[in-house]
Amino acid sequence: MKVEDKRFKHQPKSIALVTGGFDPLHSGHIQYLKSASQLAEYLVVGVNSDEWLIRKKGQPFMTLDERVAVLKELYCVDEVITFDDSDNTSCGAIEKIKELYKDPFGDKFHIKITFCNGGDRTADNVPEQEKFKNDEWVNFEFGVGGDYKKNSSSDILKEYRNAKTERNWGYYRVIHQIGKEVKVKELVIEPGQALSNQYHDKRNELWYVMKGEVVMNGVVQKEHGPAFLIPKGYWHLAKNVSDKPCHILECQYGEECIEDDIHRQPLNENEPQQVNENESQYSRGTYIGLHRGQEDDGYPD
Repeated sequence: MKVEDKRFKHQPKSIALVTGGFDPLHSGHIQYLKSASQLAEYLVVGVNSDEWLIRKKGQPFMTLDERVAVLKELYCVDEVITFDDSDNTSCGAIEKIKELYKDPFGDKFHIKITFCNGGDRTADNVPEQEKFKNDEWVNFEFGVGGDYKKNSSSDILKEYRNAKTERNWGYYRVIHQIGKEVKVKELVIEPGQALSNQYHDKRNELWYVMKGEVVMNGVVQKEHGPAFLIPKGYWHLAKNVSDKPCHILECQYGEECIEDDIHRQPLNENEPQQVNENESQYSRGTYIGLHRGQEDDGYPD
C-alpha cells in the first residue's frame, strides 16, 4: 500500500530521479521507469510543467494534474513531484528532492541521488551534470531503459494529430489547413516510386524538398534547394529515383484545396487526356520549373 508522504515514515538511503513531460505516458516510459526503480531504494518522478510542454511542442495533450495523477498510480513509482523548470532543465527537481529529503533532525542532506537519463541523452546534452558535478550526493546514470529511445510522446501525438494517408508511392499527412483556400502537407515518396502525371484546376502548389531529392519533369530538385511553384493547370510528374525516401513540404493555395481536384494522365497513352478548359500554352505538355520571384511567368508568386 502506498504512503502519501514517505519521508516522515522512512528516510531512504538512495533515490532514483526521473524527469519528463510524460505527455502522454507510453510503453517506453514504463520500461524507463521500471529500469530506474532498480537503481535505488526509492523512485521519484519529477513532472515538467504545462508551460515547459508549450515551449517544447506547442500544446500539452494532458494537463499537469492529469499526468501527475496517472504517474502516482504506477506500482514502481514511490513519489511524484512537480518542480520549477523555467530554465528548461531538471535542476529544480534535484534541488527540490534535496530539500524534501534532508535530515529532519538537521540541515544536511545525505541521501544518494541518481539522476536517470534515457537512451537519447548523453553527457554532452545534460546541463544538470555541469551544475552538480561537484556534488558528492548526486550522480548521473545514462542509458536507463535501454540504449535507444523506445517510442516518443511527440511522435505519438504527431501520428494522432496528423495521421498518415498511405499511397502506393509512399504517404502524405496534412500538417496545417486554413479553410479550403490553404493547406500544408508533408509528402514522403519512397525510393523508386513516382506520383502520377497530374494537374489541378483550383490550386497552385509550392514544393520544397526537405530531405532527399526528387525528379520533377526531368529536373532534379535537391534538399534545401529553392522552393518551386507548380501553378494550377500544369502537368507535373514527380519521381524519386534515389535509394532514400524523399520528404517534401507542399503548400497548396487557391480557390479550393481538396483531394478531388486532380486530373491524372491515363495509363493508356492512346486515350485522350483531360485538360483544363482554360489551359494556356504554358500548361500544355511538360512542367516548367518556376521559382518564387522568377520574372514574367504569368502566374502569381
